[in-house]
Amino acid sequence: QAEKRERKAQAERRRKVTEWRAARDEEEQRSAAEQRVAAEEQARSERELQRSRQQQQREAAEAFRAQRDVVRAKAAREEATMRASASRAVSQEDRERIAKRSAEMLRKKLQQAASAAMAAAGPPRPPGQGKPNARKARAASCDHAESRLHHLTHSSAQRAACRPLAVAQAWIDEPDLPPPGA
Repeated sequence: QAEKRERKAQAERRRKVTEWRAARDEEEQRSAAEQRVAAEEQARSERELQRSRQQQQREAAEAFRAQRDVVRAKAAREEATMRASASRAVSQEDRERIAKRSAEMLRKKLQQAASAAMAAAGPPRPPGQGKPNARKARAASCDHAESRLHHLTHSSAQRAACRPLAVAQAWIDEPDLPPPGA
């Protein structure tokens, strides 16, 4: 009897192992099927997303093209208008009228410039009374002081020309001589 029980227990264990293996295989198959379904669903959603993006890009490109065409058409209309206005024939009478008006405006402009120059020059002086001498116009209190402008100019000219003083002095004293180094 012990053998019988032992065989029965072994048979029961084999049956349980077989059931367990079958359950495990079934679970693996179900898990694999679920993974396939999930992968297919993800791929489908990615395709939909890509289609959506492509559609948006197409719409944006079409909107850009439409806007570009509108701008080009507007520019073409403006150019045609400019060409039409530029090529408009001007009659001889119109040309004469334009030339007369331009000449009249030039005459007025020259007249205004001459009157402005006259006003800036001051009142006319009687003949024989030229421009007043700057030295005579200077106050008598400054007559005793000698101007140092000549000396400063002379020394700077000498430095610039790198000439000895005697050569530069001779040139200043004799304006008929050519400048030093010429």
